[in-house]
Amino acid sequence: MQDDKFTAGAVGVIWAIMWFFLVYDSPAQHPRISAEEREYIEKALNKKTETKVVNVSHIRLRRIIIVIPPTSIIKMRRGVSLFVRWSV
Repeated sequence: MQDDKFTAGAVGVIWAIMWFFLVYDSPAQHPRISAEEREYIEKALNKKTETKVVNVSHIRLRRIIIVIPPTSIIKMRRGVSLFVRWSV
């Protein structure tokens, strides 16, 4: 049982180390891609951000605040009660 926790932790640490060394914030910072590939990626990213327009005026915040918390509390309590029932 303990070995499973150590294995999961080790995999997580290895994943994080690989992530820190292999992932970059932007194509311009990445050392192993060509200039042509960098241009292509940046053009595609700019095209996506330019055409994306978000209109949030139709969102009803009052309804979100009133409806979401009670439903999440109900789901959480039901999940806890099922877990207690199955674990006994």
